[in-house]
Amino acid sequence: MQMPAHYDATLQLQHPSFVYCVDIHPKDRSQIVVTGCYDRCVRLWSAQSGVVLGVLSLGSHVNSICFNNSGRRLYCGDGEGIISELSCEVSGEDSASLTMKRANNQLQGASACHVKLSPNQKSLHVLCQGNVLAALDLKHFRIATRYARGTLEDPWTVRVTHVSVLFQVSKH
Repeated sequence: MQMPAHYDATLQLQHPSFVYCVDIHPKDRSQIVVTGCYDRCVRLWSAQSGVVLGVLSLGSHVNSICFNNSGRRLYCGDGEGIISELSCEVSGEDSASLTMKRANNQLQGASACHVKLSPNQKSLHVLCQGNVLAALDLKHFRIATRYARGTLEDPWTVRVTHVSVLFQVSKH
């Protein structure tokens, strides 16, 4: 594929701390990027200009983020195990906002390592520190199933570790 002469594949987004996660808006792929950082902030960026369109501070460093298919909801897992649902409103290439909708603290104390929506968009799968894998029902925003919690000698641990690798691979 031939790139246009004016196309620049590099976009530098200046952050005050370490960036732990990034996702691209599913509907506005060429316009909106979201990042989660060690400084506890989720930032919404214009991919065209590199300008911050919105910032929302959470309770701990942001480890993982993912959009739903429409791009109107953004799910975040933080270092304290709090799972947050944010509203993402995009109204043009230089106008967007983030708003906290609701948070779930049922996994508090176990750092959320990875969040991923199920294919049917009805549950959020959360992998936490300590080999905890949980499914969060998005209708009620409560833990519906906790799949495993164990030590390295526990056979469930091996299965959860294997599933976490599959989550990482399927993200890309």
